[in-house]
Amino acid sequence: MDYSWDFSYSFAVFILFLTLFVLYFTRIISRKCIPEYIMGTSQNTSTCASPNCIRCAQKSLRDSKVFDHKVADFLAENKHYNSTCLDRIKKAVIGDSLNDLRVSRQKPTTFFVPELCSMPWYRTNQMGCDNFLNSLVDVESQKKMKKEFLQVFQHLDEGWFKNSTPEGGWFVFPLYNQGVMVAENCKKCPQTVKLIDTTKLFMRCAFGNALFSVLQPGTHIAPHYGPTNCRIRCHVPLIVPQGCCGIDVDGVKRHWEEGKLMLFDDSFLHVACHNGCTSIGPRVVLMLDLWHPDLTDEEKKAVIHLFPAPS
Repeated sequence: MDYSWDFSYSFAVFILFLTLFVLYFTRIISRKCIPEYIMGTSQNTSTCASPNCIRCAQKSLRDSKVFDHKVADFLAENKHYNSTCLDRIKKAVIGDSLNDLRVSRQKPTTFFVPELCSMPWYRTNQMGCDNFLNSLVDVESQKKMKKEFLQVFQHLDEGWFKNSTPEGGWFVFPLYNQGVMVAENCKKCPQTVKLIDTTKLFMRCAFGNALFSVLQPGTHIAPHYGPTNCRIRCHVPLIVPQGCCGIDVDGVKRHWEEGKLMLFDDSFLHVACHNGCTSIGPRVVLMLDLWHPDLTDEEKKAVIHLFPAPS
């Protein structure tokens, strides 16, 4: 009897199972080395992946009765505001009422303010703070931010988190997480933090984040919606491999370019990817959450009151 075929088949099966085991073990080890980020995105776009999320874990933030009570408190504390300046906040939609927005292409998961300009992509001159935004792509500023990024990127076990993705690796180094300064990380990036702190455009509430975001080659971020239409997300590209990295917002795809800002409303469906080979290196951006340019100062104060950064 010829046993050569049986031996070859068994050996092939053994190699297959060994390969699968090694891949699984490697994945588990990588997850243990770098903790999951508290804003990790899951396939379920209504909430994030972590029970520690400030917005999603605190159910009171999504309760319409609690919301109405907090609006009334804010109005009582600010009687000098005229009767109409907070009309849009009074009409805001929260919690289960967001299901009524499902006919819209804009589907924030937590908080929706009506009558704000609704478009997926923005230009710098539409944000009302050209000097600050231009400073982010100034040659000297770019050098400082890139230098600080490269220094902290050498130590992925210090201050870095791995976000949830269907494929690849998405790593983040938060400087502000949902409005809260991450002190240890900020100490390592003083020049970057100094730039952020020069503007009132940055959101200092539970919707405001500032972080270095790294996409490794082969990474695909699942399609998802942001929590609110009150913010415009800003990407400051620092390191961008050519021709293989892109982001799609509401069906419109664009590519990062070093020295050019990206501004988009992340309450529209969006997805990002890095399709390059391993040798090409990561895509790196500084990500900032900025106030929607249509919001008045009174409305911004109201949002901060309704969704404060935790103390």
